[in-house]
Amino acid sequence: MTSRLLKGSVGAVAVLAAVLLYTLGNRTPGVSDPRPTVVASQPGTAGTVALPAPGDLPVAGSAQDQAVAAALGLDRREQLIVVSVATDPNGAGHVRYRRTFDGLRVVGGDFVAHLDAAGVVRDVSWNLGGKVVVPSTTPTITLDEAKAAAAGPPARSGDLVVYVGKAGPVLAYDVVAEGVGTDQTPYRIHTVVDARTGVVLTSSDDIHTGM
Repeated sequence: MTSRLLKGSVGAVAVLAAVLLYTLGNRTPGVSDPRPTVVASQPGTAGTVALPAPGDLPVAGSAQDQAVAAALGLDRREQLIVVSVATDPNGAGHVRYRRTFDGLRVVGGDFVAHLDAAGVVRDVSWNLGGKVVVPSTTPTITLDEAKAAAAGPPARSGDLVVYVGKAGPVLAYDVVAEGVGTDQTPYRIHTVVDARTGVVLTSSDDIHTGM
């Protein structure tokens, strides 16, 4: 069936590739576009991926990851890491990836690639957004300044990340405060601080109290 879909002239293939790039660039963050995304590739090319078996996930930068990155037109500085794999009875697969950009962890940049039984990427569900490229990975403020900007318990650790929010990708610090509150409830609070301005972008607690 895949060969029939992709059969045609080189011009038709180019049109399909253009449709893919337009579709990925115009998705609503956090929402999977209901329209099918056809990747202009045939078995054995960059858009065809051999599904990894659950429990036997490939290491970051594997040929499988590179094939998906090429099919989606991701930046060469992005690296994909497989988180989980689900396979449908008809052989179609759904692979969840998280990303790094230029060696930095990307917060909110994970996505699920939906592949048909032939291994061709047909659709993508983004988390907060598809774009993770930032102009520079050099921060203006220090990690200690980012820790000081975080409200609440003192942050003890943190790292430089790319944060994908509603306004797009931002170079930021993810600083972490971990401990036990006065009511004996443990907490692990992540505060994301803009690495250029020192503005707090978001904050969340990994630990949630059950009802």
